[in-house]
Amino acid sequence: MLVFLFLFESKVELPTLLAPLGRMHPILLHFPIGVFLIAVVLQLLDSFFKKTDLSEILTFLFLFSAITAALTAIFGFFLGLESGYDLELLKDHKRLGILTSIGCWLSYLVYNKGWNMAKIPSIATLAVMTFAGHLGGEITHGEDYVLAPIRPAADLTFLENEPLYDQAVFPILKAKCLACHNDKKQKGELNMASLAKIMKGGEDGPIWEAGSALNSHLIGNANLPLDDKKHMPPKGKPQLTPLEIALLSRWIDAGADTSLTLSELQVGDTLRTLVQTQYPPKSGDKSYDFNAASSSQIAELNTPFCTVNELANGSAALQASFFVSQRFNVEDLKRLSKVSEQLVSLNLSKMPLEDKDLGLLTGFKNLEKLILNYTNLTGKGIEGLANLKQLKYLSLTGIPLEKGSLSKLNNLENLRSIYVWNTGLDQEEIEVYKKENPATRVYTGFKASKDDVLKINSPILANKDAILDQGEKLELKHGLTGVEIRYTLDGSTPDSLRGLIYEKSLEVNGFVEIKAIATKKGWYRSDVASFALFKSSFKPDSAWLIKPAHKDYPGKGAGTVIDGKQGDKDNFKDLTWLGFLGENAEIVFERNLNDNYKGLTVSYLKSAGSSIMPPAEIQLWAGNGEGVLTLIQSKKPKLLTENGSVSFNAESFALKEQYKFYKIICKPLTRLPSWHTGKGDKSWVFIDEVYFY
Repeated sequence: MLVFLFLFESKVELPTLLAPLGRMHPILLHFPIGVFLIAVVLQLLDSFFKKTDLSEILTFLFLFSAITAALTAIFGFFLGLESGYDLELLKDHKRLGILTSIGCWLSYLVYNKGWNMAKIPSIATLAVMTFAGHLGGEITHGEDYVLAPIRPAADLTFLENEPLYDQAVFPILKAKCLACHNDKKQKGELNMASLAKIMKGGEDGPIWEAGSALNSHLIGNANLPLDDKKHMPPKGKPQLTPLEIALLSRWIDAGADTSLTLSELQVGDTLRTLVQTQYPPKSGDKSYDFNAASSSQIAELNTPFCTVNELANGSAALQASFFVSQRFNVEDLKRLSKVSEQLVSLNLSKMPLEDKDLGLLTGFKNLEKLILNYTNLTGKGIEGLANLKQLKYLSLTGIPLEKGSLSKLNNLENLRSIYVWNTGLDQEEIEVYKKENPATRVYTGFKASKDDVLKINSPILANKDAILDQGEKLELKHGLTGVEIRYTLDGSTPDSLRGLIYEKSLEVNGFVEIKAIATKKGWYRSDVASFALFKSSFKPDSAWLIKPAHKDYPGKGAGTVIDGKQGDKDNFKDLTWLGFLGENAEIVFERNLNDNYKGLTVSYLKSAGSSIMPPAEIQLWAGNGEGVLTLIQSKKPKLLTENGSVSFNAESFALKEQYKFYKIICKPLTRLPSWHTGKGDKSWVFIDEVYFY
């Protein structure tokens, strides 16, 4: 039968009901392999056993192997009818599968008949089975799957002028995607063996859209819940790490330029930081005379928003980088004092670091590289950095330094590079510093001529966090003087003529999404900056879930939504989100009787590419008895009609009366809409906080 199927394969049409049997091939094949191997070993060691006892056992084992080998081959034939495999490799695998089945039956027949030289067919069959299994492994896992772990690791030293794609992007794709998308196996008709083949795309089209990670299948599928059938890599395969996803996303957002090099990225650029974190530079011949920190110490210091790792493999020196300004916690910076001796590189770019925090840096006596770009520093207290005697590289880009700041750094004898782009320092002060510090190279960035018209940068949020405490107001700011900021609160886009002029801090109740631009005479207006802010004045005494969240996104239980920690919209797999798949999210809160609520806000995530949709309806129930609650308000968030940016959204409820208990019910969409790639599937609802004000 197997030979017949093989010879007339082109004329075979597999009924749909038999397709699941083909998927059982990888499971079933372990039975004939394991049992036949035991049989051969016992046969070779037959002199150690009583012949009568062993004969019955071997007869059964050979027969069982023959039957399961035949079934495995048939099921494998069914599986091979699916697309996505290297046809030549698959044909060789089928031939060897047929020979294995025939060999198992021959081994059974020869042994059962008691013929001489019975060991020859069983040993030969074992050899064929081994080779067939090797080809099957190459089809399933890719070439060199077995020996890859023991081969020397590739040299990942970065060359500044070589393409990032070759050095950073493709190595990730090769490690996590190539096993199922190669020259011999193309799941989804996608081959990722080379750039040219990647650019051809698969059955869903190109895997990335240059300039938009959000609309790229590669990122969208990686961010889907692990149990989703479209999640990539599939469940059970090595997964992309959050750092790898962030690196791929930033590279795509930067234009997916396959010729882009590290040298073209500014110091402090997010992509540059991610690349250097994923692939730490080698320390060369330099050695350090301090002891290395323990692995447990390093692991303790790592958080989703602060990475601490070796400067190079095996080096005692450490580097630390902070990410996501809204999640910056100065306590995490203080905790680095545990490795103050080993820390030689620190990146605080775009963190809300203030002048009073500079004293924390002086304890890192071996610090060689310090990046402070676009922090909230002003230069006051900058003389404290002069205590960092080993500092060789300092970047102060985007900090509005006060006059005389550079002269306070004259004692940094080892400093070789300092970046002072967009700091407001006048050229005279810079020239004086250069003269007094000839060994230090000063980078001042682009200097516009009087005829150049430049685009002004966008305004920024002055508040440390997007969650405003009681009495705190919304504040915007800009680093340049003479700038006019215009804003809107109704979702419309401001321009140089329309929108309210920002003159003073704004009162916020509940949730507000503000859009703002900066304008200045002689400059092009800035890009639009958007900020979502929440008012949080009170914390309930307690909260509990009526139904638990999904097992993959449990957060920290009901306490997740009253801990005052905003979820990370780019990493909803952390413990700041509660995820619900196709089920209502029902949460009950008990009010502290000393607090008087004016309202509450339910914060949720919009990420259509990951099937995370706004709730179809949010209900607010209230009452003075836990079991006696009445529906007092209901809101239906605006439905999505297309993929958009990943963002926070919220619904606020004004309260006219005070109650002891409140309950919110967030109802998901019944099914994903027709425009969605997963139309008809269940949708997710993700909630990070419920704010009371």
